Amino acid sequence: MRAIGTVIFDLDGTLIDLQVPIDDVRGQLTAFFSARGYRRPMRPILTAIDEGAKQTSSSPTNEVAVRKSAMDILDRAEVHAVQVAPLDVNVKPLLEKLLERGFEMAIVTNNSRACVAAVLKRLELDNVFAAVVARDDVQTPKPDPEGLLRVWTKLGEPVVLYFVGDSTADVVAARQFEIAAAAPITMIGVSGGRHDLETLRTAGADRLIETLNDLAQVL
Repeated sequence: MRAIGTVIFDLDGTLIDLQVPIDDVRGQLTAFFSARGYRRPMRPILTAIDEGAKQTSSSPTNEVAVRKSAMDILDRAEVHAVQVAPLDVNVKPLLEKLLERGFEMAIVTNNSRACVAAVLKRLELDNVFAAVVARDDVQTPKPDPEGLLRVWTKLGEPVVLYFVGDSTADVVAARQFEIAAAAPITMIGVSGGRHDLETLRTAGADRLIETLNDLAQVL
């Protein structure tokens, strides 16, 4: 049976609140690249890792290895943050309710694949999502729409599409997806994460909810 709609979720700040010690991660990355002769600020962190790997590598193969070593620092911090993060007891029942209503669901996140796997294990959601795209799976993370486009294509280009996220990067990705795919997507901004509702509204969110538990009421 065809799903009545596809709901794509962001991860951190939406399904779970991860307190990744990002300043500590930047410090470790600074030390890692400084040892290789690269001494520039690690901001924004994903862009800085890419640039550091390019500038300190002697070959494309070496660049891949350097990037992986640097990403491993961030990956470990994210996975540890999953283990200590408070869990919202409403998340699993909400997603099960959406499945019962006939929605299929997916995740598009700038977190790592290892982080996603750890979250799904903690939330006991291993068989809920039809597709997952993490930062490991794309060339360019959000706000680029690549992740949304990958999920949309993988799931057969669904007509009724929603994206639920907590940041302006999510909103921009949704709006850019519409341009790239020539297909509509309803962007639902949720508060409590990276940005407040007014910021999400200004950025171009179509609908706004105070908590994820309010999602069922706006679908």
